[in-house]
Amino acid sequence: VNLLLVALIVPSVSSVSNREAERPFGGKSPAHERHLQDCNSILANWTMDELSGYLDSVIDDALGVDSTEANIAKLTLLTALKHGVSIRRLCASCSDFSLQSQPDAYSDFCTGYGADTSFSGLLMVPLLEDGSIVNGTHPGGIWLHGTSTQSVPSVEFRGADSGIDLMVNAAFASTGTIAMMPDYMGYGESSGQVFKAYLVKRQYQTSIIPLWLMAGRMIQEETDCMSALADSAAILGYSEGGYAAVALAEGLYNMGVDILKVEAGAGPYRMGSAALLDGQRLVDEGIFPLEVREYFALVGAAYSSTYPELANFEQGQDMLASDVRDGIVELITNSASKDEIQALIPTDDPTSVFSAQLVAFSQNALADGDSDPCNNADRVIEGVNDKICEALQDNDLTELLETTPYPVRLCHSPDDDVVSYANLPDFDTNVLLERLDSTGNHVEAATTCLLQSVLFMLSDDFLGASVIEKTTDMGCAATSASPAAFAIESLAPSEASSSPTTFDTAVPSLSPAPTTSPMPTSSPRPTSSPTKRMQCGETLASWNKDDTRGLVSEMYADTYGLDSPEYALFELFADQSFQYGVEIRKICSSCSEISTDSSGYSEYCDQGVYGSEASQSGLLMLPLSSDGTAIANGTFPGFVYNHEPTVDRVPSNDWMGGGGTMANGIMFGVIPAAAGNVAILPDYLGYGEGNKDISKAFLVKKSYQTSVVPLWLKAVAILEQETTCSALADAAMISGFSEGGYSSIVVADALSNLGVDIIRVEAGAVPSRLGSIFIPDLVESIESGNFPSNLRFMLALLGSSYSATYNGMPNFEEGPYFLESSVRNNIVNLVTDAASLMSVQGAVPETDPLSIFNPEVVDWARRAYLLNDTNPCGAGNFTTEGFELFCSALAENDLTDLFESASYPVALCHGRDDGVVSTANLPDATTNANILISIVDGDHAASYVACTSRFITFLSSPTFTNYPIVPKHDTALCQVTVKENSPVSAPVSTPAPVSSISSWTSASLKTATVSIASVVCGLSIMVFLV
Repeated sequence: VNLLLVALIVPSVSSVSNREAERPFGGKSPAHERHLQDCNSILANWTMDELSGYLDSVIDDALGVDSTEANIAKLTLLTALKHGVSIRRLCASCSDFSLQSQPDAYSDFCTGYGADTSFSGLLMVPLLEDGSIVNGTHPGGIWLHGTSTQSVPSVEFRGADSGIDLMVNAAFASTGTIAMMPDYMGYGESSGQVFKAYLVKRQYQTSIIPLWLMAGRMIQEETDCMSALADSAAILGYSEGGYAAVALAEGLYNMGVDILKVEAGAGPYRMGSAALLDGQRLVDEGIFPLEVREYFALVGAAYSSTYPELANFEQGQDMLASDVRDGIVELITNSASKDEIQALIPTDDPTSVFSAQLVAFSQNALADGDSDPCNNADRVIEGVNDKICEALQDNDLTELLETTPYPVRLCHSPDDDVVSYANLPDFDTNVLLERLDSTGNHVEAATTCLLQSVLFMLSDDFLGASVIEKTTDMGCAATSASPAAFAIESLAPSEASSSPTTFDTAVPSLSPAPTTSPMPTSSPRPTSSPTKRMQCGETLASWNKDDTRGLVSEMYADTYGLDSPEYALFELFADQSFQYGVEIRKICSSCSEISTDSSGYSEYCDQGVYGSEASQSGLLMLPLSSDGTAIANGTFPGFVYNHEPTVDRVPSNDWMGGGGTMANGIMFGVIPAAAGNVAILPDYLGYGEGNKDISKAFLVKKSYQTSVVPLWLKAVAILEQETTCSALADAAMISGFSEGGYSSIVVADALSNLGVDIIRVEAGAVPSRLGSIFIPDLVESIESGNFPSNLRFMLALLGSSYSATYNGMPNFEEGPYFLESSVRNNIVNLVTDAASLMSVQGAVPETDPLSIFNPEVVDWARRAYLLNDTNPCGAGNFTTEGFELFCSALAENDLTDLFESASYPVALCHGRDDGVVSTANLPDATTNANILISIVDGDHAASYVACTSRFITFLSSPTFTNYPIVPKHDTALCQVTVKENSPVSAPVSTPAPVSSISSWTSASLKTATVSIASVVCGLSIMVFLV
C-alpha cells in the first residue's frame, strides 16, 4: 500500500500563480526550470521486460525486498503489463489548433490568457516488440501531479530513477492506455512565459487540453491512423491534482470526451468558502503543518493580479499583502525552491503574508460561525473584498461536482491537516458522486486514495470500457473525416504547429546510442534483479562465468552492433580472458574508518582534509569461481574505473538500468573482474553515500584521492577478512574518460605514493592544464559554437567547484568565484543536492552558457585565447587585485607536474575535434618517456568509444597478463592453478547452483550453510594433517 505514497506529492490548500501583465523576466524560462530534451522528443523506449525490471526494482526500493507490501504491489502492477512503453516529452498550445475545427467549448479556454503559450508534459504510449505503437484505439489516462514549486514530470524525467509516479503511469501505458502527465501552466516549457495559476480552474484546461489534442494527432500521424487516442479518458489526481482533475474533466467533457471516471483526492474544491476559511482556522488552531507553509505563498500569488482573467485582477484586492507581494511573486515565477519561498513566510504567523483585510474577513467569519462569508451580503463590501470573493467563487468547483454528468469519486480524510474535509460537496445531490473516506493527515491519507485510483486504472471498469473505434488499416489518406472531435487536423503551412509531432531521440550522453542490432539468443540474463540504492556492503549480483559473458556480450551487441569492431574486439578478448564469474557489491568507507601506517595517507585523509570524515561509496567487483559460488582463489590485480561526468547517476546508485541492462559504464568494471581483477568503480566525493552531506568537487585533484583511497584500502580489508585464499595485489591499472580521465591521473599518483604498483593508466580526454589553457580554450569553444549544448551541465559542475564549495581552495570564501553571483547559490544548491541532470542542465542557458560564469573570469579567459597567451595566470596577467587567488586554485589542480613525474606508463587518448577538452590539454610527451599519446578521430563524445575500448586491448596484452604479481594469499593452504603470473581460481564444489538459492526456505538454507561449513572445516583439518 505504501508504494503509492513514496513519490506522490504533498499538495496544498493554497495556490501557485501566473502573470502576463508584468512579465518581469522578459518571457525567459527561469534557469532551473529549463528542460534538457526538446519538445516532442523520445525520452525512452522500454521493452515490457525492461519496464518490469524497473518496476520490480523501484517497488523493492520503496517497500523492501520480499516484503508483503512489495509482493502485493508487484502482483497488482507487474501482472498487468502487456506491452513495451515509449515515453515522450509532449508540447502543444491552443494556437496549434484552429478554432473552426474544434467544438464551441474550445474557445472557452483557448482564447484567453496563455492561449499562445506552448505547454508541456509526458506522454506514454504502448509499444509492440518491433518498437511501433500498438494498433487500435486506446483510452486515455491523465495523471495530475500535486503541488510543487519546481519539479514537474517533463522536466524531472530521470529514466528508471524518475520515481514511482512515473513508473505507475508507464504501467498504465503498458496495459494499452495512452498515459499523460501534464506539467501545468507556468511550468516546464511555459515556465517564465506565463505566470503559474495554482487552483485557477481555467488554467488546467488551457494548459492540458492542447496536449490531449496533440497526443491524438501525433499517434494518428505516426501510425497512419492504425492507432488512435480514444474519445474517452480517466483522470486522476491528489490535492492540487485532485482539484485539477475535476476542472480538467469539465473541459474535456465539453469537448466531447467520454469521462470514464474522475478519481480525485483531497482537493480544495470549495475555494469560495471552506478552502479560504479552514486554511485560516487550521493555522489559528496550530494544526496546519508549517513545513509546507510555502502553500500560502503559492495561493496568494495566484490571486494577486497575476492571472488577468480573475475578477480581482488589478482591483486593489490582491490576496497577498502589498509589502510581500512582489517578492513572493518573483520567487514563484522563477520556480524558486521551497526553502527560498518559506524564508518569506513567518513560522509564527504564516497567514500574515495575506492582506490584513482578508485575514480579518476570514477570522470574523470563523468567530461568527459563518461558513460561506462570500455569499453574505453583510460581509461583502464593494471595493474592499467583493472582487477577491468573486475570484474565489468563480474557481469554486462545488456546483460542478454536484451536477456532474460522469462518475466522480472523491477521496478525503476527516483528519486532513492541509485541505479540510469541509471542502467536499453534498453527496446527496448527485448519484454519480461517490465518497471514499481515507484516514490520517494530508500525506497519510494519500495512500488509500492513490491506491484506489491505480486499482481502477487496472480494472475491467476502465480497461474493458467500450470506446468508439477511430482507426483504419487503409491509412489516414483513405479517410475523408476521422470520427469525433479529435480527428487529425491538417494545418495549412501558416498554421503549422510550433510543436512538431515527429519525435527525435536527442539525449545527452557520452555513451554511444543503442543500435537496432538483434540481441544474441545464446546469452542468458542473470537471475539477480537490479536494485538501486542498496545498503553499504550489500551484494547486488553474483553471476557465474557463462552468465557474465552472456550479459556483457549482449550489452556490447546492443550498444555497438553485432558487426561493429568494438563488438568483435570484446568477443576476442572474452574468448581469451573471461575465466571467472563476477560478484558486485556496494562498498563504502571513509578516511576516518581506515587505520594504516602507509606513508602519504595523511595527505589525502588527514582530519583537516575536506571530505575526510564523509562516507565514500562505489562498486566492488570480485572474480568468482566459474560457477559463481565463491570468491576465486588467488592474488588479483586491482582495476579502478573512474566514471564520466554526471549530476546524480553514479555506479552505486545506478549500477543497473533494469531488465538486466548494465548502466553508466558498469560493464567497464565487470569485464576486468571476469578477466581476474578486483575492480573498483568509485562514486566520487559528494556522490552516492556522500550526496548532500558534502559538496561535489569537479576537477579538484585531492577530492578524487580522498574518495578513492579509502575504497581501495577497504577492498584490501574485505578480501583479508572474508577469505584466506584471495587477496588484492599491490598492483593496479587505472582507467577513465573526461572527468574520469582526470581522476585516473590523480588516483594513480595517490595509490603509487601508498606503495601500489601502477601497471598502467589509460585515460581519455583529460582536462589537465587547469592552470593555463583549459579554461581559455573552453570559453573559446563555447563562443565559437563547438561546445556540445547537451553537456552544459559540466559547466555548472565546474563553476560550482570553484565557487567556495571546496574548503581548502585558495579562493574559498575569499573570491573571486567562478560562478556569477546572481546564479551561484542556485547552481551550487542544485549540484550539491544531486538534482536531476535536466535541472542542472536547465540552470545553464542554452543560448548563453557563459552567462553563469563570473564576467571577470570570462574576460580573462577571452583575452588569453585572443592573445594566444598560454600562461594567462602568469605575472601581470591578473585582471584585478586578488584574482591571483582564483589562479592559485586552478594551479593547484593542474596535472602538468604529475605527467612530468609519472614513474609508470600513462597512455593518453584524445579526440582530434574535442570541443570540451581541447587537445592543447595534452602534456609534452618529450618530458617523460612514460607518456604515450594517441589522437583519434571525433569530438568529445565520438572519441569516448575509441578511448574506452583501449583498456580492453591492454588487459589482454602480454604486458598486462605477464605482469609479475607478488602472491599475498596463503600459497601453502590454497591450491591455485595458475600460470606463473596470472591467477586462476581453483574449482569450488557446491551443493546447488546459485540461481536456485533464492527459492530455498530459511530452514533448508540454514541446514545447507551448516553442511557446507562442516565440509570446509573438515577439509581444512585434512590439509593441516597432510
